[in-house]
Amino acid sequence: MKQGEALKLKEPVAGPSGGQQLRLLLQEVLQILMDEGLVYRRVRSQDELYHVTSQDKELLMAVRDVIREDSRREKYVGRGVHVLHVLSAVRQRFSLNVSRGALELVLSALELSSDIISTGGSHYTASKKRQYDQEVENLERQQKQSIERLEQEHTTRLRDEAKRIKAEQDRELAKLQNLLKNRRKEEQEFLQKQQQDLDSALKKIIQQHKHELATVERDCLNHKQQLLRGAPPLCFPF
Repeated sequence: MKQGEALKLKEPVAGPSGGQQLRLLLQEVLQILMDEGLVYRRVRSQDELYHVTSQDKELLMAVRDVIREDSRREKYVGRGVHVLHVLSAVRQRFSLNVSRGALELVLSALELSSDIISTGGSHYTASKKRQYDQEVENLERQQKQSIERLEQEHTTRLRDEAKRIKAEQDRELAKLQNLLKNRRKEEQEFLQKQQQDLDSALKKIIQQHKHELATVERDCLNHKQQLLRGAPPLCFPF
C-alpha cells in the first residue's frame, strides 16, 4: 500500500453534529414515552405536537363517553365493554394515534376518579354514581337551555307584540284624527249654513218690515189725499 493511501484511510469519519445527536436522543426518548403510553400524537403532522396522556382532558372525556354510551347497550349491560372495543371506538371517534398503553393510563385515571369501574377480564362499565351525576348535570344543562330559550322567546314575543299593538294604535289614531278633521269641517259647514239661514231670515223680516212701513206710509198718504179732496176750499183774504 502506498503512503498516501495509508494516510487517507487513517482520516477520521465525520460523525453527527451536536444538534443532530440531541435530536436523535430526543426522538428516542419520545418513542419510549409513546411506547409506554405517557405521551401520544393526536394528529401526525410536521409540527410533531405531543400530548401528555394523563393531562389530556379531551382524551379522558372521549374514553369516558365511549364506555358510558356503549355500556348501556344490551350486549354490554352487566359485563361492560372490552378494552379493545374501547380502543377501536376511541380511534374512530377521537384519534387514530391513541395507543393501547395510552388507553390503559386513561382507564386507570378514570377508575381512580370513579368515572368507570372494572368488571374483570379487561371489561369496563360506567360508574352508577358518576352516570347519575352526569345525567343530573345534563338535565340541569337542558333545563338552563330551555329557560334561556323561553326567556329569549318571551323577549321576542313582547317586542313583536308591542310593535303590533303600537302599529294598530297608530292606525286607529290616524282614523280618529281624520274623523275629527272631517267633523270639524262638517261643523264649520253647519255653522256657516246656520249663519246663512239666520241672515236670510233676518233679511226676509227686514224686507217684510220695510214693506209694511211702505204700506202704512202709502195708506196714510192716500188717506190724506182723500181728506184733502173732501175738505172745503180755503179762502184767502185779499
